[in-house]
Amino acid sequence: MKQPCGSRWALVVGLVAATAALAGPYTWVGDPDNDATGPSSYEIYGIGYRFENNRLDIGVRTSFPEAGLSGNDSYGYTHFGPGDLYINVGGTVAGGNGTKYGLGVTGHSGAKTIDPWETSHHPWPAVSEGWLYQNATFSTGTNESYAYAGLGGSPYDGGNDPAGHGNNLYTYIANYGSAVGYQGPVSYSSVSGHDWDYEIYASVSLDDLGLHPGDVWEIGWAMECGNDGVLTHGTAPVPEPATLCLLALGVVPLLRRRRRRDGAPETSTTVTPPGG
Repeated sequence: MKQPCGSRWALVVGLVAATAALAGPYTWVGDPDNDATGPSSYEIYGIGYRFENNRLDIGVRTSFPEAGLSGNDSYGYTHFGPGDLYINVGGTVAGGNGTKYGLGVTGHSGAKTIDPWETSHHPWPAVSEGWLYQNATFSTGTNESYAYAGLGGSPYDGGNDPAGHGNNLYTYIANYGSAVGYQGPVSYSSVSGHDWDYEIYASVSLDDLGLHPGDVWEIGWAMECGNDGVLTHGTAPVPEPATLCLLALGVVPLLRRRRRRDGAPETSTTVTPPGG
């Protein structure tokens, strides 16, 4: 009995989907649960990632709420919000290279900090939740030099951290070169039964990132104040030969059947072994 053409191609789609599913669950990179400045509500517990369906999926575990928190920083009493996701293609923060992208975790416009250096050096254009921005410049938070810590110095957010925390973390997108496009909604959900209270999930197109197999990547997240942050990097996976064979085994016979149905002549190739 002949199979309808639609069911043949449904099988191809199924093979592709099954192949993508081999990516499996998230890979999680933990962050110490006692390294945040301030109470546990500023703690980050880890960042996760997976490559699936030609996308980079990113997750963050934290106790910092989407609505933000209020408290004292180097510049006085203020309200801190959640930061945006940092993504680097082809480099790292430590290496000072690569193309920096930002993904809006929440929508915002205008300066997101009262730090005078940050407000005067960045234009702070509008950022939308779920949008990807190329050549992004990030605010680095206000937790750079806490004068009340008794370590001397004055409030400063230029990069050298006299408090020794080394937390010059990327927080909010403060500028960008171009808006690449909408990537889908960002989920910021409360959870129970864990040390952390919230999980953030987002997904980005590899094509929009220009991220290819074997390329170096880096991702990170921190809340506005930079009281804690998480960063990890790796190399984009290269498809396994077995995966490519699986696709070939399913697709090639279907293409041959379609050629017969359409009346195209069959072609055959004879492979002669060495010395034959």
